[in-house]
Amino acid sequence: ILAVTLSGVIVRLSAPINWGLLPLLALAVVLALLFSAVNAFLGLDRIIWSRAGAEDGLVLVFSNGVSFMILALLNILLDYHTWFSIPPLPTELIVLVGMFIFTGSLLARYRMRLLTSIASRWLTWRKQRGGFGERVLILGAGEGGQIVNWLLHRGSLRQAFKVVGMVDDDPAKQGMRIDRCRVLGVSGDLSELVRKHDVGVILFTISNLPEDARRGLLKLCQIPGVRLVFMSDILGTIQTQLAG
Repeated sequence: ILAVTLSGVIVRLSAPINWGLLPLLALAVVLALLFSAVNAFLGLDRIIWSRAGAEDGLVLVFSNGVSFMILALLNILLDYHTWFSIPPLPTELIVLVGMFIFTGSLLARYRMRLLTSIASRWLTWRKQRGGFGERVLILGAGEGGQIVNWLLHRGSLRQAFKVVGMVDDDPAKQGMRIDRCRVLGVSGDLSELVRKHDVGVILFTISNLPEDARRGLLKLCQIPGVRLVFMSDILGTIQTQLAG
């Protein structure tokens, strides 16, 4: 009803709508039933939306698209068959109704996800401003580095550690953001990054390196006052940090 009302008001500002109040209210009810029926047919009424994934959102987009196409086809029938007692709706109204219903359905179903995401990011920002946790630099932005970054941003680990960024020698990754973690530079920048960000731990996550390259990286990681932790030792270090 709200979508039809808003769309009608917007379209009415530029062109007349040859529908009365009662037919428009009936249209709102029909649209609600149409979208609900399509959603139920696609199984969207059996989804716990507070735990919904991206694939559920795609199904919702498809459902709204199908409903919009049905509405557009019905409106075309009104235009081609004069024996209907009501005129077709303006195309602008159809498009606006579809947009408002689509936006409203997404917000209604993902409202808790949006609120918790905003709250989580705000709390993370407050903790970053407060400087809580051991400051960590991840060496390697590949799969190992991404796993470690994901782990350190979950649960109580967010309070014990603060990931300041990643270091990787791949030119294509420089300046990129990977799961809220930015690639700050290359291995040659380690000493400067440690000093700039007051890093206490370097997490070495690169595997399958030639021995010469590995020795070179280990030499760059030998910075006074900074602990070097290998990926195999990460869980043990986390447990020690939390116990302390």
